[in-house]
Amino acid sequence: MFVALIYVVAFLDESTEHRALKAGYPRGCAQAVRDAARAPERDAAARRYAERYRRSAESPTDPSGRSPGRGAGLL
Repeated sequence: MFVALIYVVAFLDESTEHRALKAGYPRGCAQAVRDAARAPERDAAARRYAERYRRSAESPTDPSGRSPGRGAGLL
């Protein structure tokens, strides 16, 4: 039963795309609809990632050019 569930989840996107193709939609239409539906969430996640992990222009740096993060001043 568990193996069948893994199989279903692994091929869900391909199965949906095949059914849309059989219904007369062009290839890639189902993926485009899924991407458009997830775009706001994906953009928000990318923005949060950039804010957290990308150094901004106003972040303080030491003379070596590295930003002082965790463990600053341990050496």
